[in-house]
Amino acid sequence: MSNLKNEKQATEEMGTDRIDQINNKKKEQTKSTDPNSNNIEGLGANTKQSHTHGVDGSILETIICSCLFAYIFLTPFPHMTFAKGLFLYGGFLSFVLVLIQKRLAITDIQKVPLIKLLLLFTFWAFLGLFLSINVGNSIHDFHTYLIRYLFFYVILVFILQQKDRMEILGKLIILSAFLISTYLLYKHFFLDRHSIQIKLRTDLPEMPVNWVGFLLVPAEALAVKFLFQPASIKNKKKMQTFMVLAISVFFLLTIITQSRATSIGFFLVILSGFFFKNWKIGVVLLMLLLIVFSFSPVKKKFRPSNFINAPRVLLLFSSIEIIKQYPLFGIGYGFEGFNSKELDDLKKNSQRGVTNIGAPHNIFASITVRTGIIGGVIFLMLFGVYVRNTWRVARDKLNKPNQFWGVTTLTACCGIIFIAAVEPDGNHIFHTIFFTFLGMGSALSMQRNQPNDA
Repeated sequence: MSNLKNEKQATEEMGTDRIDQINNKKKEQTKSTDPNSNNIEGLGANTKQSHTHGVDGSILETIICSCLFAYIFLTPFPHMTFAKGLFLYGGFLSFVLVLIQKRLAITDIQKVPLIKLLLLFTFWAFLGLFLSINVGNSIHDFHTYLIRYLFFYVILVFILQQKDRMEILGKLIILSAFLISTYLLYKHFFLDRHSIQIKLRTDLPEMPVNWVGFLLVPAEALAVKFLFQPASIKNKKKMQTFMVLAISVFFLLTIITQSRATSIGFFLVILSGFFFKNWKIGVVLLMLLLIVFSFSPVKKKFRPSNFINAPRVLLLFSSIEIIKQYPLFGIGYGFEGFNSKELDDLKKNSQRGVTNIGAPHNIFASITVRTGIIGGVIFLMLFGVYVRNTWRVARDKLNKPNQFWGVTTLTACCGIIFIAAVEPDGNHIFHTIFFTFLGMGSALSMQRNQPNDA
């Protein structure tokens, strides 16, 4: 009798397991065919379902990751233009092969956060090319600073669906910033024999001193993240030791840049990370940083007189005059349009006494001047939606690792935008870092399955 009962029980368990397998298979099929689903495992997610011949999906995905990560790593280094272009367009070509082999459906791109607003902004900038005051330069910058970074953003969102890649990318950004920062400190103190009171001179065409913050601020945010939340428990102490060293190097470099925007960005990302983990440590750190900065030369730049008559303020006045004359499509997407002779008449007709027409040191004014009021509004909406989506990730207490990633990407991107609000944005280091963190935040939003309601 016991044997019969055991056989009957085993048969029932096998039947239950079979039913569970069938139900799970139906759920997976429903999930994969659901058009509202934001679950995309990566570029090779459809590899098993595809019967097309070609390069294996995992190999293409590895090539894409390697190329884009290498491009980001090499961004601040001089004399690397050919290598950067090789890696960037190598990644683009591999992504095109993925689309050709149908390992990724075109409809999947519609699920990328911000893609509708980005395409709308691109379309509006494209219309403005025909009314540009410098058509040749506008077409060049439209491709260089918008189209290729749009592709860069979309590809980055897909390849960062695997969390370990986010960790790898974060460490590469820190390492890149650490190496270039170490070189700049060595040059300043040992080669040039300057003291800490002398302002840094980079002598790097890719990264003048006022642009150093575009790299330092996000690297500092990532260093704080890995300090409190190392990826590997085995090498936890080594990782934390290196992050403390990296933060110290970044802090020293921030002081000798004597840049107000970089200093404020440093406070923003460092204190956000520390207050998120332990507000008591954050308060103590805030007091120490204020004491240190009170002895640094940068404090003189915070005097009210340095703000009222600053050249950046006069450039904002000239931007207002340009917007009034070109309100709809702007002067064209090209950055050299500010040097056009057609804008010289604004000096005579200006009611604000504008004597200098040049590229505004403010990203919102720059975009509005180049794409018109509608283009500026679209960009504001785009950044607002990004902040909202990333803020939701940062508030998700059920997923602690992603929550800290949300805080890190949000504060880093806000720090980048803050610096761009007082510096020119017509450079590759800003665009690369900005679209990188835009992609990291959007990848986190997709992992959280947020609706793409931008």
